[in-house]
Amino acid sequence: LRSRRPIHPRLRTDPPHTPTRKPEKTCVAVGGAVTVEQSRRPRRSPARPAIMAMLLRPSKTLFVTVILLVAIVSCVFVLFETLHVLTSPAQPVGRSFSATRPRGGGGLKIGGVEGLGLYSSPTKTAERSTTTRPETFKVIILTMERLASLKRLVDSLSDSAYGGFGMGGVDLIFHVDRPKTGKDTAAWIETLRWTVENVTWPHGSISTLVANENMGLRKAWLEAWHPESDDDRAIILEDDVTVSPLWYRWVNGAYDAYGHDGGRIAGFSLQRQDLVPLASKTRTSVRVPTNDNEPFLYSLVGSIGFAPNARVWRNFLDWAECAIDNDVDVS
Repeated sequence: LRSRRPIHPRLRTDPPHTPTRKPEKTCVAVGGAVTVEQSRRPRRSPARPAIMAMLLRPSKTLFVTVILLVAIVSCVFVLFETLHVLTSPAQPVGRSFSATRPRGGGGLKIGGVEGLGLYSSPTKTAERSTTTRPETFKVIILTMERLASLKRLVDSLSDSAYGGFGMGGVDLIFHVDRPKTGKDTAAWIETLRWTVENVTWPHGSISTLVANENMGLRKAWLEAWHPESDDDRAIILEDDVTVSPLWYRWVNGAYDAYGHDGGRIAGFSLQRQDLVPLASKTRTSVRVPTNDNEPFLYSLVGSIGFAPNARVWRNFLDWAECAIDNDVDVS
């Protein structure tokens, strides 16, 4: 039987005669000189027999259909996994997690927050025998001329429990910024004199660093700490906060347990997390759950009582320096 469908010229058994073409010439610049190259077209393979015209079209259509189905299934799978991650609650370390489902159905709620998906359980590494601690722990205080609140902070630090963790001491470092006016006010001079003459610190060394000009809060943070190794430990405090007597034990416990997680954890915060990304420009009443005071991973920073991971912090400082040098807005 002969197919009534006309056979495409490219599928005939005897291809029609095609005149030979001369090789095309292409100009290429090499080292300032111009050379001429001839491009050769690959010879076409002999056309398939006419019977293949009936088999080629269905095979090509089936192949394209299979590719489209695979792509659709892959997209659906990725979307499902993304939604699963965004709606999965945090699993506290060392205990089971309980969640409640609201009445009348709906999504799973965790402490009143539905579908944030910003926190999960960190990987605990406290059992590692290779945990390396620095010789001293550094407490860095950013201040300028708020002497009353600075005294409250130092008093709370003095009342804290230190010792253990195999470190030689706790060094106290004051970073004193200058006023924006460029003039040394009486409040600034009094604050500076108090840090130098009146602070007693029996847990380690004490030092005061004074800025040559007004730095501002952002630059003060970027210049606060430059760790020398990945094992260094420090906490950065602004002068308007106070700390718990057990802060030192908690922070170093966090360093021991999670500080060697391959650089995945940027640091540890003493504050109760309250930063929530807004879905719109309007404020939201959504609050981050306390998670029964168990540690959890969170994708936003907690700047009040922040103890950076030295490795991540150094990479961040390098990035910030490069961004600022190239006039990138990092505010």
